[in-house]
Amino acid sequence: MNRQFMEFWGNLFINTAKNQKQLEDMSTWVRQGMSSLDEMSTSMKKMYGLDLVAGPQPDDFKVWNKAIDDFKQLFVNGCLSIVGIKPFPGGHLDLIKKYEELKEKVVSQEETIKHLRLLLDEAKTASYTQSTLHIEELIQKQNEQFQTMMNGFGQFFKNDAASEESPQK
Repeated sequence: MNRQFMEFWGNLFINTAKNQKQLEDMSTWVRQGMSSLDEMSTSMKKMYGLDLVAGPQPDDFKVWNKAIDDFKQLFVNGCLSIVGIKPFPGGHLDLIKKYEELKEKVVSQEETIKHLRLLLDEAKTASYTQSTLHIEELIQKQNEQFQTMMNGFGQFFKNDAASEESPQK
């Protein structure tokens, strides 16, 4: 194989492993309140003017907490958005509140759907009942008309039979 090709891929994998280690260290550092890994904490303290060579000052704690809050805010809004992660504005407590509100809304909508289905079933039942009544009325009318027609035929044949018997007498 080509030496440059293998060196390229070797360097790429070594740099990837180093970057992965740095990402893991940074993640651990943020999770532990930005106080554990000395190299990163020292660097951050220097950037925010908290170089402790002169000894701790009374306002250092406030400045450190503000620096941590600023860093977290910039990290969430800046770094994470670069890689496509969209932070939820307002934090996770607002998200939990919104979740609870949506859960209540779902329960309300499910009750409404259940009620509407009952009304729909009642309407269908009423419609079927009306249809059945109309069919029964139609059958009854047809029976009455058929009975009237049969009575008419019966009368016709009685009269016809009576008229045929009368001339022979």
